[in-house]
Amino acid sequence: MADYFGYNENYLIKTFKKNTGMTPLQYFNLKKIERAEELLLIKDMKITTIADILHFDYYSFIRLFKKSTGMTPSEFRKKTTPSWKPYLEYRPDIKINDD
Repeated sequence: MADYFGYNENYLIKTFKKNTGMTPLQYFNLKKIERAEELLLIKDMKITTIADILHFDYYSFIRLFKKSTGMTPSEFRKKTTPSWKPYLEYRPDIKINDD
């Protein structure tokens, strides 16, 4: 990236961090984790596929995701999956009016 912009690598990292509070690598990883969260909402997409799409090896992806969010991708997926159980429970106290 430094070559692309014609800067010294250390200067670019220092300037980037001064303006954003993070290094370019931290920023790119943050954006990848945000994208991973979006992709994890697609329930039939495998976690290994998501890691591949984001150019991570599987275990590095799991580690970074957990470090960033406090949970594994599987835990995130379970947390964001709506539960239909409350809607399917039998509730004899609720009467349906059949007028």
